[in-house]
Amino acid sequence: MQHTAMNSRMTVQTIQSALPIVLPCMRNRDLVKRIFANGEQLADLDYLVSILSSLIPAVISTWYEHRQNESAETVYAHVAKCTGLIATALNS
Repeated sequence: MQHTAMNSRMTVQTIQSALPIVLPCMRNRDLVKRIFANGEQLADLDYLVSILSSLIPAVISTWYEHRQNESAETVYAHVAKCTGLIATALNS
């Protein structure tokens, strides 16, 4: 149990130290365009940037609420599933 608590603290510290770097990058329109637009013109780029920059703190908040018990892979799987559900609901 102590090993898990130590890993959890290290993960929290890593995330906290990365947020000041990650969030401004997510708000960088040109970077987001290169990563997600695949060369296409996106009229909705402001919405995409807003959604992506809001997603990270929301996921971290939920992870905290779950007492930081989930691995990064598990959190990623939850996010992927949920965004897929949103896309399916919006396209139906």
